[in-house]
Amino acid sequence: MKTPAISAKSIIKKFNSDFVLNITDFSSYYGNITGFYGPNGSGKTTFMKILGLILPPDEGSIFIEGVAASNENSDLRRKLSFIFQEPKLLRRSVKENLNYPFKIRKERVSPDKLKNILLQLSLDPDIFLRKKSHELSGGEKKRVSLAQKLIYDPNIILMDEPTANVDIKSIDIITKLIFEMQKRNKCILISSHDYEWLSDVAGDIFYLERGELLKERFENNLGRNFQKFDNGLFRKNFGSVEIFAYSESENDGECGYYINPNDIIISLEYPNNISAQNIVEMKVKHIDVRNKNVKVELMSGELSLTSYISKKALADLDLCKNKDVYAVFKASSLKCYT
Repeated sequence: MKTPAISAKSIIKKFNSDFVLNITDFSSYYGNITGFYGPNGSGKTTFMKILGLILPPDEGSIFIEGVAASNENSDLRRKLSFIFQEPKLLRRSVKENLNYPFKIRKERVSPDKLKNILLQLSLDPDIFLRKKSHELSGGEKKRVSLAQKLIYDPNIILMDEPTANVDIKSIDIITKLIFEMQKRNKCILISSHDYEWLSDVAGDIFYLERGELLKERFENNLGRNFQKFDNGLFRKNFGSVEIFAYSESENDGECGYYINPNDIIISLEYPNNISAQNIVEMKVKHIDVRNKNVKVELMSGELSLTSYISKKALADLDLCKNKDVYAVFKASSLKCYT
């Protein structure tokens, strides 16, 4: 049986607030790109730091290639590299920053290796090796930070929001590098707020919601506590809004439901003569025009939903913030998770 590059078992991390990270089981293998997605405060960065042996869990264990690991095990830590969202560079030259991982290991690095890692990130070594870190743009700092973490060739790479606050050119360069690392059989773990980009890059995406890890590609987590209603329907109240789900199996209230944003239709008028059980009057909260589609966030009291529509649909509907619309979706579009 294939041994995971990295795995987590029975992880619990408690904080002073009500938030508890509770991850029962997780594994990722060499050659895989695994993504973590979820709202702020869902536990993405916390779990990544635990996997990266930066933050110890209160309970549970991390395994590297099947061996129990901790931040005190320097041999296992050297197999990992954690790339923070905000670049952590020394206030020195790029060359000194790239030399730093080898300096702390009391090792030497060849000039060719320094040049090659910069070239992989589209940075001219003749120019950038001499530059000071404070002279770099945001995108350049991110790429130099990547170079610093990857130059010693780690097997497992953890990247926290690698595309945050960088320009399109840097995103393209970082994306290309990620795929090159995958070809070299690296295990790559990425947390990101950018679901569209993450879904193009990662083979598996895990969704974090209130400290729980769910292996589904979705944004609209409607939670548990749906009550049995009639003819296979289950319902849950979100304030004054009632949402229906359909299931062919008996439901004891333990099943949770989510809906794919692509399954939610936005209408300007109340639709008649349709079979959809869920027709919810909502307001447009936010519109995010992306490369391939448009993300529309909707709100009605306690209920928040996200829908993906085309740019043509955005123009046809003439959507804007606070506009009244109807969110339309079938009960059968809600999917169950346990």
